[in-house]
Amino acid sequence: MNHVLRVLGTRHGQVVGAASGISTVTMNGVQPADGGSVVLGYGVDERGGGGFLTSNQVTADGSRLGSVETFDEAAATKTVRSSPDTYSTLAGGCCPGMFADGVGLYDDFDPTTGTETFRVLRDGPDIGTWSPPSGVGTPTCGAVNQSTSNTAVLTIQGTDQTTFRVVSSDIAAGEFGAPIDLTPALDPAALSIAGGIGQDTATDEAIVPFNDAFNPSVPGRIVVADLNSGEVSQFPSVSTFFASGVAVDSRTHRALIPSIDSFGTYDLTARTGTAHTLGGSTYWHPAVDSGRGLFLMQETAPPDFFGGSPNNNAASAVVVIDEQGNLVRRIEAFNFFNVFLLNAGAYVQVSPATGSAYTLGPGGAQLYPFEYAASR
Repeated sequence: MNHVLRVLGTRHGQVVGAASGISTVTMNGVQPADGGSVVLGYGVDERGGGGFLTSNQVTADGSRLGSVETFDEAAATKTVRSSPDTYSTLAGGCCPGMFADGVGLYDDFDPTTGTETFRVLRDGPDIGTWSPPSGVGTPTCGAVNQSTSNTAVLTIQGTDQTTFRVVSSDIAAGEFGAPIDLTPALDPAALSIAGGIGQDTATDEAIVPFNDAFNPSVPGRIVVADLNSGEVSQFPSVSTFFASGVAVDSRTHRALIPSIDSFGTYDLTARTGTAHTLGGSTYWHPAVDSGRGLFLMQETAPPDFFGGSPNNNAASAVVVIDEQGNLVRRIEAFNFFNVFLLNAGAYVQVSPATGSAYTLGPGGAQLYPFEYAASR
């Protein structure tokens, strides 16, 4: 991460001149060994400060180069796989890469043949493939779940790609439950767009927010799928425009679902929600630390970015809130501009064991580690 600075000379608290020209300070986060981009997804092991990343680039001679690399708390990487293929987590970086017991999942796409293979890691090494049966549909996203072996996965099916289903899968074992059709809980007159998937592992429910692309300025609906009975239900969301990810605390049955300029905190037991705003803009990519009762999410533009006298030094932030939506901490130290990110992407991932997290560095060239649980 590069930071431009100038050293100023002062006397009695007043600036009297420049003591240097413009300098650049560089701090490395977790950088792929081959120097590619990490925007297509990564996974963080909640048990500690390691995980894996995907790296992709077009080299100087126009050829493609991709890799999958594991990393540890010291940010050292080890290459698991390298080739001209494109590597990503599900949905091109839209989803978390790490699941229970150190299991990682990534997509290996061969642009020459047009084939893709879903590959599985466990504590580093590649242990095989994950192959959803044809009746499941195309995997779109897996819920954040490192507590149980069965993970809720959102899929899409049909010639018009508008049939949404949820299936439970033991990713390491390659096993799948019966697909659950979400159509009965959707508005038949709407063009339904999913904004991510969460999972309450205590109640065995998948949580999927939807908005109507025909009319995104009205609140959408939160669809709940019971992974045991297959029953689906829905209740109204409290924010407008497209949902940007889901974080669920299975201990308290509460969820965070952000949108552009607001976010909703939800009581999944009562099926109610409360809308909040922190004065900034573009809230997305939520994560949860259940043990501390905290939610995190990206805030692309902080409050002082706007107004008649904007702060020219304003930076993007990760905001830390409690489960009632109150601001606990704003970590204004990032740059989430000038890089294309998916709405429901898992671009903030936490390691509660260490009170640290990872997000994208400028341009998506590195992972940016930071502490969110430290007092300030």
